[in-house]
Amino acid sequence: MHAGDDCDRFTVLTGLPSGLRSLLRTSLANPENAPALKMAIDLAEKGIKQLPKSAAIRIQLAEVYREKLKDNCATSRVYGETIGLPDAPGYVRRFHGYFMARCPGQEKEAYAYLISLYREGESQHLPTLIKEIKVLEEKLEIPSPQRIPDADPDRPKKAPAKRPNVLPGGIVVP
Repeated sequence: MHAGDDCDRFTVLTGLPSGLRSLLRTSLANPENAPALKMAIDLAEKGIKQLPKSAAIRIQLAEVYREKLKDNCATSRVYGETIGLPDAPGYVRRFHGYFMARCPGQEKEAYAYLISLYREGESQHLPTLIKEIKVLEEKLEIPSPQRIPDADPDRPKKAPAKRPNVLPGGIVVP
């Protein structure tokens, strides 16, 4: 969700209490409205206490931390709390690791976590996961033999060497 979005068009939000939806609407309409953000966070935390198995409230709280407050540590924490809840989408595990990687002082923990996701198999070898691991490998100075073999998805692939056109008899055509 972004500023100006109608939060009622997001099905995950229609089940939230109307007061929380209203505060989110206010916060999104005017990102400078810090008191509304604080109230939205407080209300979401109260909602979590009332509905402890609700992933939707936690995801919305994580988005407030990520989009409005730019707090990677809080975003990671909330996504981490969402893992394992009955209605939690599969991406929360990766998002927990991505934001942990951006949280100062948690790089080693984030690397171990993201590598464990990577080792789950090909289904986890998504471009963003690979990119985040590559960034951490550089930052943590992981030795080359211990690094993942995947190419950095943001680096251009080398074009195959162009073979000259060779005619029978070894005649090269430019």
